[in-house]
Amino acid sequence: YLESAGEYVRLHVDSGQTITTLFRLKNMEALLPANNFLRVHRSYIINLDYVTSYTKGRVFLGEDYIPIGENYKEAFATYVESKF
Repeated sequence: YLESAGEYVRLHVDSGQTITTLFRLKNMEALLPANNFLRVHRSYIINLDYVTSYTKGRVFLGEDYIPIGENYKEAFATYVESKF
């Protein structure tokens, strides 16, 4: 998943490593394939291939969880409905 840190983006990769880059999350979102990545919070974009479960207000990626922002709930619900 990707996490906004002001002017930087932290990329959390499956090896457990975190890569920090000088890039805005908004710009990164435009470059990522929409069928694999979804913005679920103003500070987070997730890789949909790694979603293991979800509950009200949270998406789980293995042991990590990401909050679902109020403005992004409808988009996430649409994704869930299309998959199940």
